[in-house]
Order: sequence, then structure tokens, then C-alpha cells
Amino acid sequence: MTFVPSRAARTLIVSSCALIGMATVAHAQLINIDFDDPFGVGGPTAATYGAAGTPGTWNQIDPSVGPTFPLVDKAGAASTAVLDIGPQMVFPFSFTNPVLTGDHGTLLQDLVWSAGALGGTLTITGLANGSYDVLTYAYASDNKAAGLTDVNVLESTDGVQTVGGALWPGAHTQGITYSKHKANVTQGAITITVAFVAWGESINGIQIEQASVDNTGASDCDCSGGNGPCFNVSGADRGCPNSNANGLGAALVGAGNADTANDTFSLSVTDAAPSKPGLILSGTASLGPNGVATVPDSAGILCVAGQTRRGAVVLTDAAGAASFPDFQGAAYGASDIVVAGSPISYTYWFRDPGTSAGCTGDTASSDFNFTNGWTVTWQ
Repeated sequence: MTFVPSRAARTLIVSSCALIGMATVAHAQLINIDFDDPFGVGGPTAATYGAAGTPGTWNQIDPSVGPTFPLVDKAGAASTAVLDIGPQMVFPFSFTNPVLTGDHGTLLQDLVWSAGALGGTLTITGLANGSYDVLTYAYASDNKAAGLTDVNVLESTDGVQTVGGALWPGAHTQGITYSKHKANVTQGAITITVAFVAWGESINGIQIEQASVDNTGASDCDCSGGNGPCFNVSGADRGCPNSNANGLGAALVGAGNADTANDTFSLSVTDAAPSKPGLILSGTASLGPNGVATVPDSAGILCVAGQTRRGAVVLTDAAGAASFPDFQGAAYGASDIVVAGSPISYTYWFRDPGTSAGCTGDTASSDFNFTNGWTVTWQ
């Protein structure tokens, strides 16, 4: 999927506001919305259809008869959610497309757009503050491979996502039929901006979902069992002790979402040797769990094996910390060994001349150490 800067073009703004007194997503109304063209094709979408999200009752919205629509939740029950359509978003449209069959067709063949105006506003009230997945369907219903629409959610750090650029692939595909943003709602609003790119600005529907759990991975190899080359012990989820003044082993932690289609995965290191060079080692196998099969090396233990790659050299700061935000790029990611559905293990190797030498009988190389191992299965 291609992320591009938002263009100065026609925009559509969708705002979802929270009810006062509702504090968590657990109490929120989760909503499916399908924009309809009553004089064209598309039709009602079945409650058993989940599109790229989860199934449930779809609110069938004809923008031309607005501006206000009470919404039901996915269970079909009356809710406090209300859709208000701004004055410019009153143009339903549709295309007959024989490749869009069944409920794919009922959702994607019809749409709402601003008919060349400078965008419009759709406001949904009744959603609690919290974390949501927002799925915006922006597929060119006439199956134009060149149809492109930029979608962004301002309450998300996922950035602008370009939807389209391909013929119907046979199933919903992120970046082709829809965008997916994780939105952190803190002030009762979700704001979706949609910009025309090429034969685009097609909004077929919106799903507001319970937030998915990020795929961050976990520590699976450490120096807590006395398996270090100097028989030294650290706390759980840490490498062997190093020259950091706090006496702890260095810790490696993953965050974000290890998803090859929408990669926000990152690693961070704390409590390593201060102001020393180091690099991320990636491997297709772990030498864990918990150090059972680890390899003592210099003053630490090696936690990764299989096909291995080295990242770029990064210096720790004065506290022994370093961060690695890019794991699909060439700098740190070893992207040629990242495969969806397969685990990748990481560790941080760093120079540390202040550690005890000779623990492995190799005094010439006993001046480096490692963090714990961190393994994540890429989606």
C-alpha cells in the first residue's frame, strides 16, 4: 500500500463525536454504514456480511433525503448514534459492475460524493471516547484501475492511505477497496478526510469497529537463568548485565503493529552500555525460549538464528537507550526475510569494552553484549 501526502484537492470530512459520560469503547455503538443510490444499483447489504470488518446490520443511507439519520448498531438495535450529512454531500451515485457480486456489489456499486464541490461533512454523534478501527470504503465502483482516493483519519498516526489503483481483486484488500486507521478518540471526534486523486472520491461506506490489538510480539530469550558466559544473572526479559551504572541487563521491547500491509512496528532499547555503537540483528529463528538454547558470546548471549540480517549502526544515548522505528525499510528491517505469517526474532548487539573479558575464553572479542530476544509473527 502506498502512503502519500494529502493533496490540496476536494475534501470530504467525516466527524464522529462522543456521548458525554461514555468513557470507553466497550460502551460505544459500533456502526456499519452503506451509502445507497435509490435510483441505481447496490441495494440493501445483509447483516451477515462483514466486508473487511465484522458483520452486523447496515444502515442504508440515501444522502439525497438527509440531512439527519438515526442509526442502529450492528445488532440492529436503536442507538443514540445519529448521522448528520452536510449540505454538499447530497450526491448518491452508482455503477452496474458485473464483477461485484453478492454483498460485495451491494456495498461497492453505489456511493456518495460531492459532485465536484469542495467536499462536505458527515457527522456521527453517539460514540464514546476510546480507541477504534475506522474502515473507509473508497472504491471506484466502475472498476477503474486508475481510480484513486486519499483517505486520512486525523485522530490516527497511520497517515494518509491511497485507496484504489487496481481492478477488483476478488476480496476486500486494504489499499485497494478500503483504508484502515486506528483512531484514538480523546475529544469525542473522529475526522476522516478524503481527497480526490484520480477518478476517485468514491465513498461506499464506513465501518466503526472495536479497536484491534496491535501485533507487537514478545520477549522469548533472556539472561535470567544463569545461562550467561560469566554465569551472571539479570532480570526477566533482559540481556546479561553490562557496564551501565544501573547494573541491569539491556532490554529490547517491540511496539506498534507488525503488519506487512500497514507496518507501524518499532523496537526500542534501554539500559544498554551508554554512548556505544550497536545494531539490530534479525533472524528467522529464536534461540529461546528463555535462553534454553542460547549461545554464550563475549559477555552476553545470542538469541537469534536462521537466516540473519544486520541493521544499520546506531549509538545509544547517555542513558544507554536507542530506538528503531523502521522495520520494513532497508536500514533496520531486513525486509527480504519478513514474510507474512512467519516469525522474525530480533536482538540488539552493542559494543561494551567495560565488561569482564575472557568469559568465553576469547579475550580479544569479549567486549560486546546483547539485549534479550524479541520475536514477532508478521501478519
